[in-house]
Amino acid sequence: MLNFYTWIQFKLENDKKAKETNDEALTRTYWKNITSIVSRAYILWTDGDDIEAKHCLAKVEVLKKSSEGDKLMTEVEAEMVYAYSRLGGAENLTHAIELYTKVLLMQPDKYFWK
Repeated sequence: MLNFYTWIQFKLENDKKAKETNDEALTRTYWKNITSIVSRAYILWTDGDDIEAKHCLAKVEVLKKSSEGDKLMTEVEAEMVYAYSRLGGAENLTHAIELYTKVLLMQPDKYFWK
């Protein structure tokens, strides 16, 4: 939910609040949430800090290749389900349903997703 909120704040051009929310998401997940890290990279890139943005993307690649990589990528897709469902509209809801089915098959033990 924090990642979705970060995106909303950024789209509303409330960059300060977007950064604060992203900081909170990264802190809560110990820098292991790929969506949060990609959001940080995007924020840094739009601020003109290409070097730090690339460091964030390098961290994402390390996480994707780690033993937790598949799990972390499934969590990215689960967050997309949440975002699509909150945005509404037929196309977004269709995407949400398709991804929801996929993530449940990939991580059936995540009961809070059901």
